Amino acid sequence: MFGRWRQLTRTYLQQITPPEADQVSGVGWALANIVVTAGIEKSTEAAHKRIMGHISNQLTRVMKLSSQLNKTIGEGTTSSDLKISHVAPNVLYNSETMVSDSEQGSLQEHVLCTTDLGLALVERLPGGDEANGESWRESVLLKPRVILPSDIEDIT
Repeated sequence: MFGRWRQLTRTYLQQITPPEADQVSGVGWALANIVVTAGIEKSTEAAHKRIMGHISNQLTRVMKLSSQLNKTIGEGTTSSDLKISHVAPNVLYNSETMVSDSEQGSLQEHVLCTTDLGLALVERLPGGDEANGESWRESVLLKPRVILPSDIEDIT
């Protein structure tokens, strides 16, 4: 469901995105502002003209490639999605799904809090039974980092 929503949103956003030439010029103006702020040029217009004269072809190529990548990533994938993960307080520590700074993290310890978010890949399974919750599979890509009571003891 979320993958399809993301696909539709990105598809329609592409329709209201300015033309590539305007995007390239916009990046040129942003770079010109940086150059003027850094004190390299005094005039934004002169900086923009200079930048576009030297690197407009490269900017056009970068914008074209980034647009293609954006389209491929956003519109081509609806069967999987990325999900940020964390661990709620008082959940029992599980080294399969979370990581702790404590080397002796025990399965008997409860999590105090999450310090670093994790990342999971949620994939739609072909022919899954949605009524039984079997239509999606979640794989941990990056385990969330948690603090355990033993971590606090190590500090003190």
